[in-house]
Amino acid sequence: MCNGSEIEQVTSQKFLGVKLDSQLNSTEHIDELCKKVSQRIATLKKIKRNLPLAEHKLYFNALIEPIMLYGSCVWTTATEENVKRVFKLQKRTARVILDADFSKRSAELFSRLDWLLLKNEVNLQKSSLIFRRIKNEQDCPSYITNLLPRNADTRSVTGASRYEMYNLACPRYNRETEGGGGGGGGRTFQVREVKL
Repeated sequence: MCNGSEIEQVTSQKFLGVKLDSQLNSTEHIDELCKKVSQRIATLKKIKRNLPLAEHKLYFNALIEPIMLYGSCVWTTATEENVKRVFKLQKRTARVILDADFSKRSAELFSRLDWLLLKNEVNLQKSSLIFRRIKNEQDCPSYITNLLPRNADTRSVTGASRYEMYNLACPRYNRETEGGGGGGGGRTFQVREVKL
């Protein structure tokens, strides 16, 4: 109940283009993402023989990569298995563009295409957001400023050190409930961004 009105309980809800589920594992969102990307890879396969390599890359940059990266700061906190599903599609796209077989290493293909690995691309986006937060820039959303306080912001003493000005305060978390499988714990956005 909220203000006397009953709120319908659902297992998932789309919010700003990202499908959130009750378990916060992003499986439904990644299912939809993988379906969209697979359809666009299939289209690329059909039209690629009529286009030069530069247009193949442009197709990826314009019609596939934005789908992969949209909301990635949120959904990459999902299970590692779900994130790997999206990365496999990135590798598949590279093989389609370069007519490569499965014996070719993906690192070599990505190098030829001047692509970053999906996880590195996501980390670059997150790092850019964190940089804007640390620098206290005007274009950093206020909710990020509140979510990621600097060490200097948590102290009441004036004259914070350089370390405190340029480092974020890591929130406490329970290693048992926020384990996250081998990542040292802390699956939440706050903990992952502070560690990054």
